[in-house]
Amino acid sequence: MRKLLLQVALFAAVAFVGTAFACDLTPKQLQKESLAILQKEYPERSFAAGPEEDMIRMGKAELGLDNLYNKLCSESLSAKERAKHIRRHFANIVAMVKEHEAKRPKSWDDAKEMVYLQLAPQSYLQPLVANTQLIHRPLTEGIYVAVVLDAADGYGYVRREDSEKWKVSEAELFEQAQQNLERSAREIRLHEGRSVDKLLAIQENDGYDAARILVPSVRKHAAELLGEPFLVGIPHRDFIVMWSTDNSPQFQQATRDTLAGDFASQPYSISGDVFEVWADGRIQRVK
Repeated sequence: MRKLLLQVALFAAVAFVGTAFACDLTPKQLQKESLAILQKEYPERSFAAGPEEDMIRMGKAELGLDNLYNKLCSESLSAKERAKHIRRHFANIVAMVKEHEAKRPKSWDDAKEMVYLQLAPQSYLQPLVANTQLIHRPLTEGIYVAVVLDAADGYGYVRREDSEKWKVSEAELFEQAQQNLERSAREIRLHEGRSVDKLLAIQENDGYDAARILVPSVRKHAAELLGEPFLVGIPHRDFIVMWSTDNSPQFQQATRDTLAGDFASQPYSISGDVFEVWADGRIQRVK
């Protein structure tokens, strides 16, 4: 069973969260001090100021500074001590980047069995699409389908530079990722509710539960059990629930409330909305 990936923060632009305590250090000052240290410590890498004061760019990746800022503000440190913390913080990040880069497949033969489809909200992926040209397609309004590289310790997004290095087209990438996701679906457990209120749920906790709405056999089974169109909730990456439009009003409302709560509170959130889905793959948001 694949482990969930704890997404490395360097691949997402993280918004600055203000602290409740007074701090003499400003985000802009931390950005300036960090850049001076990084450019000296790692001359072989490209570091620059990010689009916001709480960000630094390392090549195409954007590194959020908010966690470092909060830590430094919570302690009374001299300039020398602060520089030590900054060095240690970014040494860990650079080490993770090097490890990540070393693990990326060098050829399509190596990568072929590792690519899968993944769902993510457009608001999360859009900065990555702009900065690293991730391979993606729209699923429905506000949700993207991305191609990811799966591994024993998690997954990482496939970039256009990967497809160029592997000499594989975007169409072939999506086709292979779809096949791999379908293959993985043969091993999952479908939790069925066959009372008056019919439902079907998947929670394997392998990082691809919501993405299994893209698997034809899953949609076909759901349509046979629930009718067409059936309703779907994908509040976060590791859960999907499908149910009948004929279910009771009480069930409908309770399910919507639960989805909204999970979307607001669970990690790797996707959407708090409900969608109509057909066996042939059509999907639309319920107004």
